[in-house]
Amino acid sequence: MDRATVYNGEELIETDILNGNKFAMIGLAKLAQAVLGTAPVLQGLACTPGTGLTAAIAAGQVYQMAAVDATPYSSLGADARQVLKQGILADPIAVPVPAPGTAGKSINYLVQVQFQEVDTGALVLPFYNASNPAIPYSGPGGLGTSSMTIRSGKCAVQVKAGAMANTGSQVTPAADVGWIGAYSVQVDYGMSGVPAQNIVPVPGAPFLTLALPQAAPLNSPAFTGVPTVPTPAPGDSSQKVVNSAFVSAAVSSSASSLLTTISNNSKGQYSDMYFYGQL
Repeated sequence: MDRATVYNGEELIETDILNGNKFAMIGLAKLAQAVLGTAPVLQGLACTPGTGLTAAIAAGQVYQMAAVDATPYSSLGADARQVLKQGILADPIAVPVPAPGTAGKSINYLVQVQFQEVDTGALVLPFYNASNPAIPYSGPGGLGTSSMTIRSGKCAVQVKAGAMANTGSQVTPAADVGWIGAYSVQVDYGMSGVPAQNIVPVPGAPFLTLALPQAAPLNSPAFTGVPTVPTPAPGDSSQKVVNSAFVSAAVSSSASSLLTTISNNSKGQYSDMYFYGQL
């Protein structure tokens, strides 16, 4: 990844800081992309019944491909190259899911998520006043206007209502273009709250269900977990890794075959005591 270089005695300009921020973001984005791929990923964002007719969305994040900078970043121009960006929902939120007003009807709501980048942190900043350096301008050109001080990667959450229909025949709407479907919430006529069983992840919702410590709980090369492998079919002679279940079954089968052979021999195929001594 790139790093900005500055020198002792150099008069710094804003692009020195901006480039440092940009390079660090690209490096983290490329690392996330190497681990997660380029498809959208959701982490956290649990959906549970909220107060009244609302659904509570827990904190979490979305990873989604987006331009490095779709719009100029202060003095740096827009950069259309695509990287995997992280949008954060730092605090829980509640989204409204109103009940239908007709008896016997239901509505399925889609909770959908999207990475969004917004400029925030508006402040009136001091600017250099060339005509009187001792007294800085208030805002650019002394006009008192504010400037955005944070480019924030957000996890946007919104609810999309499906068509009202007879209870049991209602359909969850598809996610809008650029949005990621996360949950379906069913609300029936007359409800004053949302039952937990009416909230389900939509099929194919790209939730990250296992973090690396849970997905690979082994401390290699000295295993501290309990590794498992599939049990091959009986008689398998391939080069697959075998486990104790396969070995036990193979030994039991061999022992059974040997005992059967001995039993058959004892019935007259071989009566020589020398033969049994050799066994």
